[in-house]
Amino acid sequence: MLLMKAAAAFLSTDSGATRTEVGLLTAMAVIFAVLAMTDFGGQLGHFFVSFKSHMADGKPL
Repeated sequence: MLLMKAAAAFLSTDSGATRTEVGLLTAMAVIFAVLAMTDFGGQLGHFFVSFKSHMADGKPL
């Protein structure tokens, strides 16, 4: 609900962004919201955390 209100406020302001940029930003916001609500978002976050610690250890891929 809060995300939709923020998106509506963002879309209503004339910030000089083109329709394409606004569309892309809105699409990304929707995708991230869906990922955050599903288990896939948690899986992705877990992957990035383990990947970062793996790189910090200096191990090669």
